[in-house]
Amino acid sequence: MKVKCWSNIFIFFCALAMTGMVGVPVVKAACTAQGSLGIFVVPDDMDVGTDVNYFVQLCNESTEGIFPAVTPIDAQLIGNVIVTPACEGPACAVQYPANQIVSWNGTCSTALPGVNVTCTQDGAGKITMSFDVDVDIAAGACIDLGQIDFTANTPVPIAVNATGRFYIRADTGPNDLLVDPNNPECAGETGGAQGSTSAVFDPICGDGLLNIDGETCDPPGEPADPSNPNGPLCRDNCTFCGDGVFDQAFEDCDPAITDPDAPGYSEFCLPTCEIDQFCGDGIVGNS
Repeated sequence: MKVKCWSNIFIFFCALAMTGMVGVPVVKAACTAQGSLGIFVVPDDMDVGTDVNYFVQLCNESTEGIFPAVTPIDAQLIGNVIVTPACEGPACAVQYPANQIVSWNGTCSTALPGVNVTCTQDGAGKITMSFDVDVDIAAGACIDLGQIDFTANTPVPIAVNATGRFYIRADTGPNDLLVDPNNPECAGETGGAQGSTSAVFDPICGDGLLNIDGETCDPPGEPADPSNPNGPLCRDNCTFCGDGVFDQAFEDCDPAITDPDAPGYSEFCLPTCEIDQFCGDGIVGNS
């Protein structure tokens, strides 16, 4: 074998090559095992006490080659998928306590042919989906791994998130996605997949959010103004005395109404939303 040595730096290695002590290296294709996990919540606007399903989908984004000349390749899911049912932010930096926002019903299922799934929940509330066989995923394809069944429990407190929105996240392990083992150029290359989505409860009086027309406070039974614990309480219909809105079912007047021509105005309106009664008020028989 003839080997030309063009640099002093490589003279030593060239000499070895000419003696057959080392071979010419073979450049293998660059392979990347990666994917993304999607979570689809049905319904995505949930009501307290109703059933909610999380559908988990895995997309294979594994490639062979060097960017930009890359080619999608087949892969396998060889490990578990861990689902965090309720947390703050797409990265799930803070997880809500188990069964606070949603509670797991103890069931999950898959429609993948020839595949069975079992689910377990840890003390923090995370759900692990385990499959009894490795799951094949074609190059560039997305597959539905299965669904997990929950019950909607409690909206996110307004003190935590003013929008009431929370996040759901799914992750594989860092080496749970295996590039096609039948591909000699990429055999043994592993990676992972992850993804997140968000959901929210339908707005109702009592969810702690001012998200319905006519609401002036929420939740009922608590001080209407959290900064004034001795102030008026929020009523069952999410209004309060002094909110500037005349609620005839509960009020004779509202002290926050200052327009003399507006319904609910009275110059003798008390802080209790009652009209002060006294001799000389021009009304007969009210004192």
